[in-house]
Amino acid sequence: MKNCSLQLLNHLNSLSDVMRKCAEISDQYAHVLHGLGPATLQVIQPMPPMGSPFAAGPPIGANPQLNMKQMMPPPQPPVVPAQPNGVGKRKADHSQEGEVVKRKRVKKPRDPDAPKRPPSSYLLFQNEVRQAMKKANPTMANHEILTNISQRWAGMSPEEKEVRS
Repeated sequence: MKNCSLQLLNHLNSLSDVMRKCAEISDQYAHVLHGLGPATLQVIQPMPPMGSPFAAGPPIGANPQLNMKQMMPPPQPPVVPAQPNGVGKRKADHSQEGEVVKRKRVKKPRDPDAPKRPPSSYLLFQNEVRQAMKKANPTMANHEILTNISQRWAGMSPEEKEVRS
């Protein structure tokens, strides 16, 4: 009985040592993360939950101390752009820190006084026929009228379409 309680006490002491080391490592890790800054922290992904190493309990007489390096996940490689310095199909501006900055397309300013395009022959045909179709079929919906007009236009010969332009 006395031997079992001594073994139990030894196991609990070694478990508390392991837990203290885990707390020290997590404290050091927190200090490292605090020094990296928020921009770097967004790249770091959370670790998957690990099972307890003592879930089934250590075998009696075995040393329950674990190697802390075995419990830590392997370090992740740094995130590097696939094509550094704009080499590749897509071109982008690179800032001095190496970050890729998308170019914004510059629109040409439109002249408000510029003349508008002339209407196409289809639009001229549509304007002529729509009024007549509305008078002939007052209950027909607008989309049905436009469908009929487009079908009539598709059935016209190129010579008839030329007359409209």
